[in-house]
Amino acid sequence: MLEFLLATLMTFSIGVRQPRQVPTAPFDYELSYKIDNQYKKLDLSFRHDYEREDGDYFNDVRAELNYTKNFKVGGIEFPNHGIILKEDYKQIASKNLYQLNSDIRYQWRGFSIGYGMIWDLEEKYINSPSAGYSKKISLGKWKVETENDIYLTEPITYQTESTILYKITDKVGIGVLGNYLEALEGRDYSAKIVLTIRLNNETK
Repeated sequence: MLEFLLATLMTFSIGVRQPRQVPTAPFDYELSYKIDNQYKKLDLSFRHDYEREDGDYFNDVRAELNYTKNFKVGGIEFPNHGIILKEDYKQIASKNLYQLNSDIRYQWRGFSIGYGMIWDLEEKYINSPSAGYSKKISLGKWKVETENDIYLTEPITYQTESTILYKITDKVGIGVLGNYLEALEGRDYSAKIVLTIRLNNETK
């Protein structure tokens, strides 16, 4: 259990901006934290944004769970080939966007293709082919991560998130996080400067 907790990466950001639609409203702000945990074949992510927009308060929540099972033949494991199970939950109240995506895919070297179910958390269900690409690259103290998913709905829905980090120490980093989401009903996007804290040194 301790090993699992020490694999946690925490990301924080604070933002202040002027009101976009109501000039008389107090200044807008956003407090955001994200918790990532990559332990063995399990990849967990939870993000919470607390914000005031045009004088109204919102709690936006996103959660994602990926589990990858590599293929084995005759006791030999093929790390670049596997089955990935993806669960992606979005509750973005500030954009009136609520959606759950559930996928099963074949994955090869970061590319994945499969089939998913999209639920608007009310009455609408859509089954659709899905595909994606994810990659993590480390260059010295720099680290780049990207995750992209697309669904062949009508119209097409997709999401992309990328992070560029610079490691100040083995446990502390600073960088930029950006994401864009085109959902069944509505869209969301953001770009922010973030501070990351790792509870344990990153494994090589």
